[in-house]
Amino acid sequence: MALLAATGVINGALILRDPSLLLTSAYGGLLLAKVALVAIMVVLAALNRFWLSPILLRDDSILETRKMVRRLIIAEQITGLAVLLIVAMLGTMDPRSGL
Repeated sequence: MALLAATGVINGALILRDPSLLLTSAYGGLLLAKVALVAIMVVLAALNRFWLSPILLRDDSILETRKMVRRLIIAEQITGLAVLLIVAMLGTMDPRSGL
């Protein structure tokens, strides 16, 4: 995941060239939205892995915990779909286009 994030930052810097375009272009806005959504996905995955998985191993109320895991997985999938839609839009945009 860290390698993916690092290559994304390098790619964004090469494409935009001017950091002010992050805030002044539609491309930069979508790129920031993508970063935020990926961060949300990481948080959701961490919650599943480090909070809910241990509960499943030791808790008597497994049914309720499984429901929470299912909801978080669905939220993660929806967020991932949103990231893919943004990536598709970014692939067709001029990075210097205005907002």
